[in-house]
Amino acid sequence: MLEDENDAQADADAAWTQEDGECEDQATQLQGEIDDANSQIDQNNVNIGILTSAIAGSQASLDDANDKLVTSTNALQNLVDAREAEHATFLQNVADISATITALQQGKDILSQLETSDESSEEESSQEEGAFMQKKVKNTVFSQFTSHISAAKLKKSTKYHGFVTALLTMLNKQEIVADQGLVDQIIHLIESLVDQLSAELTTLAANENDAQLIFETQQTFLSSDIAALNSQIADLQSDITDKSAQSADLTADNANLDVQVQNKSQELADSQQTCSDDQNAYETTSETRLFINFLL
Repeated sequence: MLEDENDAQADADAAWTQEDGECEDQATQLQGEIDDANSQIDQNNVNIGILTSAIAGSQASLDDANDKLVTSTNALQNLVDAREAEHATFLQNVADISATITALQQGKDILSQLETSDESSEEESSQEEGAFMQKKVKNTVFSQFTSHISAAKLKKSTKYHGFVTALLTMLNKQEIVADQGLVDQIIHLIESLVDQLSAELTTLAANENDAQLIFETQQTFLSSDIAALNSQIADLQSDITDKSAQSADLTADNANLDVQVQNKSQELADSQQTCSDDQNAYETTSETRLFINFLL
């Protein structure tokens, strides 16, 4: 009887020794898996922090690039608007000056009738010539010239309006227009003014060409700047999207790892509880056998 109990105890001791080793191995394995998961969570959190910082930096750069894009876009639009307004002013000035040149040239042609009349009257008596000239100036030339200039509607704001008004005043005086030399002088003044206005047209055209070249240079610079900013914005948006996706993946991985830690922790606790229960049962059985052996 005693020998049987000793054999049973020996078997129990061997079985517990094996189970105890398995319990320790399982506990070590489970704890290692839990530690690995927690370590991965910590590393993921570090990487998430790095990505979050990088995203914030890219977002700040993106905001700055967007602000610069608005500024450059507005600058380009203002440049275009200013150039269009400047060009419109140029066209208006050219139209006004050209109209004035045409009106003055036509007026000169009208006044030139005095020369023709004078040549055709050389064989007449001086008294008849004077009467003819006075009548021609008062009734024909002056009337035609006045009507022509009035119809031309030369702007009062221009420098040539006062000159033309002076011409009308001079032509309105019989003693002035009766002198062919003064008429020639007036015609010469008209020609000089036409030359000045023609030179002004040349200057306006040169200035317009210079302004257009400057505009094109500035437009090219701003357009290039806008293209570069758009490219930078696209790159930054792509970078933010990629890093945000990486951060989201790490966050999702942490969620899975948290579940894994919880499950492994529960599995470890259950295993430890089972091993503890088995140990208690083994020790109770062993004590019982020891007491029985003592009685025997």
